[in-house]
Amino acid sequence: MIRSWMFALFVCLLTAGDCRAYDAKVGDPAPALEVGELLQAPPEQRLDRESLEGKVVIVDFWATWCSPCIESMPHVNTLSEKFKSDPVVFLAITPESENDIRDFLVRHPFRVWIGVNGRRAVEAFNGTYPSTILIGKDGRIAARTQPHLVTEKAIRRMLDGRSPGIRPDLSNGDPAEAASQMSVSPRASDLHSLGYDALHAVVFRELDEKENVSRTSLGKHRFVHTGSLLVGISRLYNVPILQIEGKNLLPDKNYAVLINSSVDPPRNVLADLLKDYLGLNIELDEQDTDVFVLNSTSEAAGKLEPPEEEWRSGGGLHIGEEGVVTGLYVANGSLAEFTRFLEQALQVRVLDETGMDGRYDLDLSWNEDDKEHLPIIIERKFGLTLSVKRRKLSRVVLSKADGQ
Repeated sequence: MIRSWMFALFVCLLTAGDCRAYDAKVGDPAPALEVGELLQAPPEQRLDRESLEGKVVIVDFWATWCSPCIESMPHVNTLSEKFKSDPVVFLAITPESENDIRDFLVRHPFRVWIGVNGRRAVEAFNGTYPSTILIGKDGRIAARTQPHLVTEKAIRRMLDGRSPGIRPDLSNGDPAEAASQMSVSPRASDLHSLGYDALHAVVFRELDEKENVSRTSLGKHRFVHTGSLLVGISRLYNVPILQIEGKNLLPDKNYAVLINSSVDPPRNVLADLLKDYLGLNIELDEQDTDVFVLNSTSEAAGKLEPPEEEWRSGGGLHIGEEGVVTGLYVANGSLAEFTRFLEQALQVRVLDETGMDGRYDLDLSWNEDDKEHLPIIIERKFGLTLSVKRRKLSRVVLSKADGQ
């Protein structure tokens, strides 16, 4: 799940020894890249303009807690390997320290230069994780995008001195430009009537079938989402869909939503949009709820299998005839990931309270007759208990606005 809090991004420009926020746009000279420490780079390697002159530089902003960042690492590793003999630099900048990421990198090898202790440089640019900046051999910003959109073809174009020719990242840069990329309908201009500058709350419109792409990006003052409103609300409020009441009131359609507000949090702006356009109120509260809780026994350490292949990770549901869920699997995953897939399979809340932070290979199958005996199956196979407990959980409540 993408966290509802994300740090902003900014790149630091050093001029005569001072450091200031630089509003870097595509086509501008790239600011100098400053990090606290540089890991996995040649000894004495620097990141100043002279050292990077004539090179293509791929800058990724990432963090250990960012799921999309982790998902993109194998792709970035593949590109890094392909261009290891070319004048191409892959640089990943995180706000975290070397101590914070040391164990993480053992589990998730990231074969690029890594800049750590970059929190100062991350908080002022108002961007999102993950995001990628491509810098051409001329030292100018060639594109702002997402790591999974960077291709071998794009990098080879840059090595030839051409534009990478890839899709821009709508979660960064000029909101008006992002709006044009999302084909804003005329009604977006009506946002003035809600009390927001149109450059701050830009888009709320229905998507047609050709635009049916699901994507979400979060920042401190920005929310970009295309797809189901239900999924977007879940991610913005950091609440599972199971904990959203009144979801049947939402239209069964896909929407484009882009909110860029330096005054109000995106949740407040979205609340006004839902009320104005759909006649719905939205509230966040807490409620005592019966949930399944996963705990460990003394046998868990001996029964949980370490991953066979540390380079491979993922998971999913086993689907049988007629689309019936018959199990789940997790490869090189945590027990928190296991509980999320179990939650999807059972359609009830499942919380991980094991306190175990290892990585495991887990495979669980059942048939309809076995389903009611799942707690016994899970304890016998993994040394884990699954029991019903009462917990106070956040929930989102949707309701019809007065007069609707």
